[in-house]
Amino acid sequence: EMRANVRQLSMPWRSARGPCHARQLIQSRLFASEDYYLQIDSHTRFAPNWDEALIRMLSRCASAKPVISTYPLPYEGEGSTVSLSTETHLTLLCTQDAARAFDSDSMLRFRARFLRDAPVAPVPSAFWAAGFSFSSGALVHEVPYDPHLPFLFFGEEVSMALRMWTRGWDLFAPDRHVVFHRWTRCYRSTFWEVPGGAEAKRASQQRVRRLLTGRSLAAPSARDGAPGEAQLHDEEGAVAAEKVGAAPYRLKDGSHGRTPSPEEVSSDGTRSVFEASANDVRAHDAVWGVGPVRTLRDYETFAGVDFSTCTVSAQSNQGGLPSEQCFWDRFAELSAFLEGTRVDGGRN
Repeated sequence: EMRANVRQLSMPWRSARGPCHARQLIQSRLFASEDYYLQIDSHTRFAPNWDEALIRMLSRCASAKPVISTYPLPYEGEGSTVSLSTETHLTLLCTQDAARAFDSDSMLRFRARFLRDAPVAPVPSAFWAAGFSFSSGALVHEVPYDPHLPFLFFGEEVSMALRMWTRGWDLFAPDRHVVFHRWTRCYRSTFWEVPGGAEAKRASQQRVRRLLTGRSLAAPSARDGAPGEAQLHDEEGAVAAEKVGAAPYRLKDGSHGRTPSPEEVSSDGTRSVFEASANDVRAHDAVWGVGPVRTLRDYETFAGVDFSTCTVSAQSNQGGLPSEQCFWDRFAELSAFLEGTRVDGGRN
């Protein structure tokens, strides 16, 4: 029964292009217009009846187009020894404090802060987490992942939040813990190095900066210095020159970059009948740029950020809540909770 309900895409590790590329492949090749769309990271566990709980949670959101998202609480152990966190305080995504809000690559960085009081419904939020996002399946059609962001890590969440919100989607933090993530990496090996990856990552970050500062996605300025090609290795180790901007599906007039159905995917599974030219400004900006419902400036005002000057206000540091009194004073944020470091300097 599970095999009938699970679709899988495998590839050699040398073909990996980072999380945005993987999620875009899921949307363009595996998603089949299901009613709901849940995006998670690997190493994730769930509370009992999580699916019913999330569907009911959507109905409690004060929006016709809600997206539920936050950084999940931790779990420990594997298999039958898994232990989910029993913490009951809920989390809300906020920016880091003003001095650390933007990193050295001008990417906005987030943290999860604990709410002092239990909310009676999902809490409106300005920010979004890639490792836990639940919505109707319409989100995939209206805000598909940008396929031109190989090896992007920091920058994924803020760019998606902006694109969702400016297309009329509203972001919410959950009002109960349903999803849990194993944050520690000490028990497993990880790698980040793929030949050509650093160059492609820089180009992706520059594309995100163009999005965040209101410039055309398909027209990098000389100041950006974005490379036209990234040298990437194929499965057998031979170097293959691959356009950073190669799109995985074509656009028809009026299609707005919708994800193709399984019937529209080519027989070899690599491309569908839809393809956007890497130089088609209209296609890039209409599909992967700022949406038509709200403006970039509207989002900056709502979130309390200024992308041009890389500054944030207390509003963003508080996730849009009116004061610091709204937050639990035992742990400053989720990372402190994971380390067991309390605000008073003590340890749990």
